[in-house]
Amino acid sequence: MANKKNQNNTKPDTTTRPVQQATHSEALQRDEKIVLPLTEERLDVEKKWVKAGEVIVRREVETQDQTIPVDLAYEEVSVQRIPVGQVFDEEHRPRQRQEGDTIIIPVVEEQIVVLKRYLVREEIRITRKRTMRHEDVKGTVRRDNIFVETQGNLEANSD
Repeated sequence: MANKKNQNNTKPDTTTRPVQQATHSEALQRDEKIVLPLTEERLDVEKKWVKAGEVIVRREVETQDQTIPVDLAYEEVSVQRIPVGQVFDEEHRPRQRQEGDTIIIPVVEEQIVVLKRYLVREEIRITRKRTMRHEDVKGTVRRDNIFVETQGNLEANSD
C-alpha cells in the first residue's frame, strides 16, 4: 500500500516534531509516524523591457535665394495725367470712357505681388509595432521523491 492517496482529501500533517533517539524501524514498530519534509525547486521566469536601439529623426531647414525674371506690361498715353491710385481686380477692370470731348483712358500697370505661403511638402510617418517571439527557457530543478521500503511483516501506510 505504498504511495496510497489520502482518501479524505485533506493535506497531510507536515509539521515537524522532535523525534526520540529511535531508529525508523523501531518507531514503525511502535506505530509512531515519522514526518519527512519533501522539497521541490521550481523555475521562476521574469521578463523586462530593455533598450534594444533607438530611432533618431533630424530635420534640417534649407534656405535658398531665388531670382525670378518677371515680364511686366504697361500702357502710356501722352496726355494729361491725373493720379487715381485705385486697385481693381480682373473682373472690375476699368474701361475706356468718354466725357464730352475728353476720352478718358485708364492707364494700368501690373504690380509685383509676392505671396509667401506654406506648403506641406511631405509627411513622415513612423509606426511602432509590438510583436512577440517565443523563446524556450532551460534550467535544472531538483525535486525530492520518497520511496518507502519495508522489511519483514510490516506494511507502510502513507497518509
